[in-house]
Amino acid sequence: MALTIKGIEAAKPKFAKASGKYKLVRLADGSGLFLEVTEKSKRWRTRYFFEGKEQMLSLGIFPEVGLKEARDKNFLLRQQIDQGINPALERKKEKGLIKEAIQEEKRIAKGEAHPLSVEVVALDWLEDIRKTWKKNTYTGEKARVQKHIIGPLGRMPIYEVKPADVRALFQQIEAEGKYDTLRKIAENMVRIFNFGIAVGKCDNNPAYSIWKGLSFKRPDPNRGFATITSPDKVGKLLLALDNAMTPKSGIEVATALRIAPYVFLRPGSLTWGEWAEIDWEEKEWLSIGIEN
Repeated sequence: MALTIKGIEAAKPKFAKASGKYKLVRLADGSGLFLEVTEKSKRWRTRYFFEGKEQMLSLGIFPEVGLKEARDKNFLLRQQIDQGINPALERKKEKGLIKEAIQEEKRIAKGEAHPLSVEVVALDWLEDIRKTWKKNTYTGEKARVQKHIIGPLGRMPIYEVKPADVRALFQQIEAEGKYDTLRKIAENMVRIFNFGIAVGKCDNNPAYSIWKGLSFKRPDPNRGFATITSPDKVGKLLLALDNAMTPKSGIEVATALRIAPYVFLRPGSLTWGEWAEIDWEEKEWLSIGIEN
C-alpha cells in the first residue's frame, strides 16, 4: 500500500523487549521505494536490480525530502536503469565532480593554477623534456615559455585555447620584431599541445594549424649586418680576444678564437677542420668541415 503523509509522520520504530532497543522499520511505497524508520530519523531509500545484482540508494531524509520529491527521485532513477545506466555509478561520478570543484575553488583561492591550465601543462612538458636538453638550454627555453606562453595564456584551460588566441600571441611577438623568438615559441607551443594531447588534457593542437597555415613576416635572409671595417677597431677586437682568454677557456677554445678572425670560417668548419683541407702552397683553407 502506498504511503501517506499522515502515515509517515505517525511511523515509529519497533521496540524489542528482549534487547531493550528499537528495531528499524521499513515502510514500502512501491516501485522499490521505501522509508526506513529508526529512533533518530526517517530516511528514504530505494532498492533496484542492475545486471542481476541488488543495490540500494539513499534518497534523503524526511521531512527535508517529502513524499512527492522522494517519488520523483525514484522515478528518475528508474528511467536511468531503463537506459542501461547504473544510478549508483552516476552518483559516484557526481560526487567526484563536486569534490573536484571544491578542490579547484581551494586552489584558486590559494592562487594556484588548475591542473588542466596551459601553465601546468607547459611546466609538465618542460619537466618531461628537461632530460633531453643541456642545463643552459632548459633554463633559456623555460624563461621564454614562461614569458611568452604562460604569461598571456597560463590561466586558460588548455582545451579552451582557440586558434585565434594563438594567432594573437604570435602576431604580438612578430610586431615586436622578435622573429627568432617567434619561431622558437611557435615550435614549443606546438610541442606543448602535442604533449597535452598525449596526456589526455586536450584533444587538438591549435598552435600547429596557425604556425603552418599563416605566412608570418620574416627578416630578409640577405640583410646586412654591422661589421668592423676600421683597422684600428679590428686591432682592438684582436686584443680584446686575447685579454678574454683565461685558463678556464681551454686551449681548444683559445686557439679557435685566435684563428677565427683570420680565416672567416663558420664555427663548425673551424672546429672540425683537418690538415688535409689546407693548401700550404696556395695558402688557402678549402673547408669541407661541418656547417652549423
